[in-house]
Amino acid sequence: MDHRINVEVMKRFLNKKFNYESFHNQQLESIEQLVLGRNVFTILPTGTGKSLIYQFFGAFKQRPVIIISPLKALMYDQVSRIVHQGFQSVAITSDLNRKEKDIIYRQLNTFQYLFLSPEMINQEEVLNHLKKIQDPLLVIDEAHCISEWGRDFRQDYLGLKALRQQLNNPQTLALTATAPPNVVKDVMRLLFSEKETVQMFRHDHLPMNRSYNILSEKEMYNISSGMTLEEVKFIALLRLLEHVEYPVLIYAGFRDICDELSDFLRSNHYVALSYHAGLTNDERWRVQELYLQNHADIVIATSAFGMGIDKKNIRTVIHFHPSASIAQFIQETGRSGRDGLSNQSICFQDKQYLNWKYRIIFDTIQKLRNQTNLLNVDQLEEPIAQAIEGLKQLNYNVHEIQKLLIGHYSNQLKQIEMMQEYINGIRNPRETFETFLTSGFWEGSYQEIKPLIETLQFNQKQPLYKPMSTNPLKRLKKLFPKNYMN
Repeated sequence: MDHRINVEVMKRFLNKKFNYESFHNQQLESIEQLVLGRNVFTILPTGTGKSLIYQFFGAFKQRPVIIISPLKALMYDQVSRIVHQGFQSVAITSDLNRKEKDIIYRQLNTFQYLFLSPEMINQEEVLNHLKKIQDPLLVIDEAHCISEWGRDFRQDYLGLKALRQQLNNPQTLALTATAPPNVVKDVMRLLFSEKETVQMFRHDHLPMNRSYNILSEKEMYNISSGMTLEEVKFIALLRLLEHVEYPVLIYAGFRDICDELSDFLRSNHYVALSYHAGLTNDERWRVQELYLQNHADIVIATSAFGMGIDKKNIRTVIHFHPSASIAQFIQETGRSGRDGLSNQSICFQDKQYLNWKYRIIFDTIQKLRNQTNLLNVDQLEEPIAQAIEGLKQLNYNVHEIQKLLIGHYSNQLKQIEMMQEYINGIRNPRETFETFLTSGFWEGSYQEIKPLIETLQFNQKQPLYKPMSTNPLKRLKKLFPKNYMN
């Protein structure tokens, strides 16, 4: 059949089933390769339609799609959207009871899209049922997680290559928003075999409508002196929130800081909620719903859980603590402006925090170098021990594991050094980020940081969306009746 006719058929199908006029970025190229039966690794910025690739392919080819996703919030959101479009979809998670799982297993062949976490798919019972699915497309969403072995490391990601083998190496689509060359190398090595051909597509151009800003320590101390930096940051945040557009997503490095910030902001009549692993599933679901429906103006999240927030109209992303890597920072700032409108990133300059992160990783590298026998992991932190055990299961020997982990953490040191340069001020951050994502090279050049709050005051226009001005105390009382009783 003529190739151009195929493309036209796909465009008509896109319009009919998904109500889009055309494909964007690398969507069409990725789908074409999938239709030809090839494995694909696609890197597209957050909010540019990665999920449409597998949703379109499953519907167009009438093939079942198994999606491995790192967060339940992401899964539930995607299932809801797919069902709303008229397709059968379900997520198998630890939230399901025995009866609910049995019902799903009996009806497994009726679902077009099946979502699971890496931990669920590696359970023997689940795996045995998945083996019965005929000719599935396997999707690894947020594939960069394969290369993340830090505090939030998940060992089951290292078992995905073995899982593919148990499923008879199904056609596979890997998706992520950010993947510099070292991450691409990890994903290719830890997901696919050397004999497999993988077509790769990437689009690393960051939105032109996003501004990148630094709130310097000097400016924060000018706002309120005589305190520790952490205390000054709380006061500076209050001042900053008077001049930004809403909704706001704030990233913090620790769960307790998320909670402290949300309490502090609510005490100052901002409708703010925290979001992290310390909350129950019901609590996290409630935060998501309140935020998505604009009942809450601010969410303060840890990095791992901020990734699960899919809200198109976020106007401002604030990093109360800087990200531990440029790639992570780019991914996190990508939560804003997914509706195509103007948005901003604001990062608090916190040299102490990054120096602390640097020392932890430096000490980790020294411990790895001093290990003559990696079979004894008692001297290493739990995430590293888990990574070692996972690599052993992939038949890596001691020296290969040592070399791989030292290389990984050495790269993390470089990433922190890049982040340190960024928070000290660089010219043309967008262009610098794009060059790094494409080539792995960092070409940041110093530029003095201008006073941010003064600039925001001077440039302030009518915000696209302000916090609901209609009696914030009334809204807080409705959300937290026990805390705001008369």
